[in-house]
Amino acid sequence: ENSLITDAIMEIFSCCSSRMFDPEKARGDFTGRSDEYAASTKTTANVCGLGIALKPSKEGFMFVKRLVPGGPAEQSGEIQVGDILEEVGGKNALGKDRHEVARLLTGEEGTSVSLRFRRPVEANVTYYNVRLTRTVFEDSQQ
Repeated sequence: ENSLITDAIMEIFSCCSSRMFDPEKARGDFTGRSDEYAASTKTTANVCGLGIALKPSKEGFMFVKRLVPGGPAEQSGEIQVGDILEEVGGKNALGKDRHEVARLLTGEEGTSVSLRFRRPVEANVTYYNVRLTRTVFEDSQQ
């Protein structure tokens, strides 16, 4: 059972980077010992991500946990840790599981996607949109 879960997760969530994906690292990262995952996917076949590590909440929100240094999200200068991802490409991300969100965030290198975020600041909430281009990047924390 763990092998099937790990294989499925590797298919969807491995880091889009210039190095090979390490399945042993993924086993620890994605089988219940951590609920963080990078919004990226396989390095083969020109499928890339945005460099956003998201953490799901019990309420169904996807919080930005970390920005991958040098990734498109960090380079935009707009996204901050703690922001809540609301839409990807005009599709609602709230209440979706991490598999669905990852499929929305990933794609071929050079393609772009619009994201809508909510930023809670004290008693106020700010909404903003950002358009990012998927690319290959190195995630040194994976």
